[in-house]
Amino acid sequence: MEFRCEYGSTKNSLRACIVGLIAFLSACDLFTSTDCNAVAAYALRVAVIDSASGLPPNSTPSLTVTDGAFSESHPAPNLGGGSVNEFLAAKERPGEYQVVVRAAGYADWTRSGIRAERQGQCRILQTVQVNARLRKL
Repeated sequence: MEFRCEYGSTKNSLRACIVGLIAFLSACDLFTSTDCNAVAAYALRVAVIDSASGLPPNSTPSLTVTDGAFSESHPAPNLGGGSVNEFLAAKERPGEYQVVVRAAGYADWTRSGIRAERQGQCRILQTVQVNARLRKL
Protein backbone atom coordinates (compact mmCIF):
# COMPACT_ATOMS: atom_id res chain seq x y z
CA MET A 1 0.00 0.00 0.00
CA GLU A 2 1.32 3.45 -0.85
CA PHE A 3 0.32 6.99 0.08
CA ARG A 4 1.27 9.99 -2.02
CA CYS A 5 0.62 13.58 -1.30
CA GLU A 6 1.20 16.33 -3.82
CA TYR A 7 2.06 19.52 -2.05
CA GLY A 8 0.01 22.44 -3.22
CA SER A 9 0.38 26.09 -2.47
CA THR A 10 -2.74 26.39 -0.34
CA LYS A 11 -3.33 25.60 3.31
CA ASN A 12 -6.37 23.51 2.34
CA SER A 13 -4.37 21.12 0.16
CA LEU A 14 -1.74 20.72 2.90
CA ARG A 15 -4.49 20.09 5.45
CA ALA A 16 -6.11 17.51 3.12
CA CYS A 17 -2.75 15.82 2.69
CA ILE A 18 -2.20 15.57 6.47
CA VAL A 19 -5.72 14.22 7.03
CA GLY A 20 -5.14 11.65 4.25
CA LEU A 21 -1.83 10.60 5.79
CA ILE A 22 -3.42 10.12 9.21
CA ALA A 23 -6.20 8.01 7.65
CA PHE A 24 -3.60 5.94 5.76
CA LEU A 25 -1.52 5.28 8.87
CA SER A 26 -4.64 4.34 10.86
CA ALA A 27 -5.61 1.83 8.18
CA CYS A 28 -2.17 0.20 8.37
CA ASP A 29 -3.11 -1.15 11.80
CA LEU A 30 -6.00 -3.03 10.20
CA PHE A 31 -3.52 -5.08 8.19
CA THR A 32 -0.90 -5.71 10.85
CA SER A 33 -2.80 -6.32 14.07
CA THR A 34 -3.80 -9.81 15.18
CA ASP A 35 -6.96 -10.70 17.05
CA CYS A 36 -5.87 -13.03 19.84
CA ASN A 37 -9.32 -13.59 21.31
CA ALA A 38 -9.26 -17.25 20.36
CA VAL A 39 -11.73 -19.93 21.32
CA ALA A 40 -10.52 -22.53 23.82
CA ALA A 41 -8.93 -25.53 22.12
CA TYR A 42 -8.34 -29.14 23.08
CA ALA A 43 -4.85 -30.61 22.96
CA LEU A 44 -6.04 -33.91 21.48
CA ARG A 45 -8.73 -35.14 19.11
CA VAL A 46 -8.74 -38.94 19.07
CA ALA A 47 -10.65 -40.87 16.39
CA VAL A 48 -11.31 -44.55 17.15
CA ILE A 49 -11.83 -47.04 14.32
CA ASP A 50 -11.84 -50.81 13.84
CA SER A 51 -8.65 -51.39 11.82
CA ALA A 52 -10.22 -54.23 9.79
CA SER A 53 -13.53 -52.62 8.82
CA GLY A 54 -12.72 -48.91 9.03
CA LEU A 55 -15.97 -48.51 11.01
CA PRO A 56 -16.51 -47.69 14.68
CA PRO A 57 -15.56 -50.60 16.97
CA ASN A 58 -18.32 -53.07 17.94
CA SER A 59 -18.03 -51.99 21.59
CA THR A 60 -17.85 -48.56 23.20
CA PRO A 61 -14.25 -47.33 23.47
CA SER A 62 -12.81 -45.50 26.47
CA LEU A 63 -9.91 -43.07 26.50
CA THR A 64 -7.22 -42.15 29.03
CA VAL A 65 -4.64 -39.44 28.39
CA THR A 66 -1.75 -38.69 30.74
CA ASP A 67 1.00 -36.10 30.90
CA GLY A 68 3.12 -36.48 34.02
CA ALA A 69 0.80 -36.16 37.03
CA PHE A 70 -2.11 -35.01 34.83
CA SER A 71 -4.61 -37.69 33.81
CA GLU A 72 -7.98 -37.43 32.10
CA SER A 73 -10.37 -40.29 31.34
CA HIS A 74 -13.50 -40.58 29.21
CA PRO A 75 -15.65 -43.72 29.54
CA ALA A 76 -17.27 -43.06 26.15
CA PRO A 77 -16.66 -40.83 23.11
CA ASN A 78 -17.67 -37.21 23.58
CA LEU A 79 -17.96 -36.68 19.82
CA GLY A 80 -19.49 -39.11 17.39
CA GLY A 81 -21.30 -39.85 14.21
CA GLY A 82 -20.13 -40.81 10.79
CA SER A 83 -17.57 -43.57 10.42
CA VAL A 84 -15.63 -43.03 13.67
CA ASN A 85 -16.07 -42.41 17.38
CA GLU A 86 -14.12 -39.38 18.54
CA PHE A 87 -12.87 -37.91 21.78
CA LEU A 88 -11.70 -34.41 22.64
CA ALA A 89 -9.28 -34.30 25.56
CA ALA A 90 -6.98 -32.01 27.58
CA LYS A 91 -8.77 -28.69 27.06
CA GLU A 92 -6.33 -25.76 26.88
CA ARG A 93 -3.50 -27.96 28.18
CA PRO A 94 -0.32 -28.24 26.11
CA GLY A 95 1.91 -31.18 26.97
CA GLU A 96 3.42 -34.49 25.92
CA TYR A 97 0.77 -37.17 26.20
CA GLN A 98 0.39 -40.90 26.43
CA VAL A 99 -2.94 -41.94 24.88
CA VAL A 100 -4.63 -45.27 25.75
CA VAL A 101 -7.82 -46.46 24.04
CA ARG A 102 -9.64 -49.56 25.29
CA ALA A 103 -12.69 -51.39 23.94
CA ALA A 104 -14.04 -54.86 24.80
CA GLY A 105 -12.99 -57.42 22.18
CA TYR A 106 -10.01 -55.32 21.02
CA ALA A 107 -6.34 -55.07 21.98
CA ASP A 108 -5.52 -51.92 23.96
CA TRP A 109 -4.12 -49.18 21.75
CA THR A 110 -1.33 -47.06 23.27
CA ARG A 111 0.82 -44.23 21.91
CA SER A 112 3.33 -42.11 23.81
CA GLY A 113 5.12 -38.87 23.03
CA ILE A 114 2.17 -37.12 21.41
CA ARG A 115 3.02 -33.45 21.77
CA ALA A 116 0.47 -30.63 21.77
CA GLU A 117 1.92 -27.11 21.72
CA ARG A 118 0.90 -23.49 21.55
CA GLN A 119 1.94 -21.87 18.30
CA GLY A 120 1.83 -18.60 16.43
CA GLN A 121 1.76 -15.00 17.54
CA CYS A 122 -1.21 -15.59 19.86
CA ARG A 123 0.19 -18.85 21.30
CA ILE A 124 -3.00 -20.76 20.41
CA LEU A 125 -3.08 -24.42 21.37
CA GLN A 126 -2.88 -26.53 18.22
CA THR A 127 -5.10 -29.63 18.43
CA VAL A 128 -3.30 -32.85 17.51
CA GLN A 129 -5.34 -35.40 15.52
CA VAL A 130 -4.71 -38.96 16.71
CA ASN A 131 -6.15 -41.98 14.87
CA ALA A 132 -6.50 -45.06 17.06
CA ARG A 133 -6.98 -48.12 14.83
CA LEU A 134 -8.10 -50.92 17.13
CA ARG A 135 -7.24 -54.55 16.34
CA LYS A 136 -9.72 -57.28 17.24
CA LEU A 137 -8.55 -59.98 19.64
